[in-house]
Amino acid sequence: MLYLIRLKFLSPVHFGEVGIGIEHTEETVHSDSLFSALCHAWGVLYGKRDLDDLLGTFDGTPPFLLSSGFLYREDTFFLPKPLSMPPGFDDLCVREKFGKKMKKTCYLPLKIFQQWVQGAPIDYDDLGEEIRYEEGFGVFLVPRVALDRVYATSELFQCGLVSFREGCGIYVLLKAEDEGMVSKIRHALSLLGEMGLGGERTYGYGRFEAEVHPAGERWERLFEPRGDRSVLLSLYHPDVPVSEILEGASYDLQERRGWIHSPFSKKQFKRKTVTMFKEGSIFKGMLRGHLVDVTPSIWDRARLHPVFRYGFALTAPICTANA
Repeated sequence: MLYLIRLKFLSPVHFGEVGIGIEHTEETVHSDSLFSALCHAWGVLYGKRDLDDLLGTFDGTPPFLLSSGFLYREDTFFLPKPLSMPPGFDDLCVREKFGKKMKKTCYLPLKIFQQWVQGAPIDYDDLGEEIRYEEGFGVFLVPRVALDRVYATSELFQCGLVSFREGCGIYVLLKAEDEGMVSKIRHALSLLGEMGLGGERTYGYGRFEAEVHPAGERWERLFEPRGDRSVLLSLYHPDVPVSEILEGASYDLQERRGWIHSPFSKKQFKRKTVTMFKEGSIFKGMLRGHLVDVTPSIWDRARLHPVFRYGFALTAPICTANA
């Protein structure tokens, strides 16, 4: 069954980007970060043994699948633009009129995304709705001061934060068949909302309230079979040799790295860096993925636990012009 999770943020958030410093931030959150945060709250709420049991189930058929977290504005839900030729762009006039606008577009409202994956005609004048994407949030900087531990000299730096407008926030798609599992996820999300999602949580950032409901018919239609290709709604790390999935693919890559934050240890080390396929990428056939072991060699995995990144694929079928 497909569920829609709305995260209504009670404070600004910091979702870090790859790079130096913390000035940059995103308004979306990737599926691996969501899964890691959920596991952290799960471990606090249910204990280490229960969390180990949960992670063990991902060796077989995953008990649930998560999308990345994307922006919603009231009842308008945005999805990543597929990396395929837009429907109708084989017409030179359409391409010349809307090519620049489409190139600048990163996210599409559900209505237009649905038409895109179906290969149906799109009224590109409706992209005015997409232009209002940035009305859902604001980005601002807050000043911070770092003190040298030896000489107590100070240095000013900036931290980037995202604040969501009234009626806006982030939503996540959840696929799960076990209602008991969904109930446990709901409780873990409730705790995670108090703990905070993203960075800078010690300042009270990232707090939210979560609503979990069946997604409904319009979302179920998005996953109806069509064509032989799939578009990613999550990050994806293949569980097969990469050469087996690249034929006919159209993709972008995302480097993922960061620090370990475990409820079972106060120590912090950097996770191994891994490169994943990004949301909006398109591949032939069905994709699976796996949990990527990113445990650093210095981490005591035997006494504590291994460290994973979530690399399972949540995809929507798509018809493409070159299929």
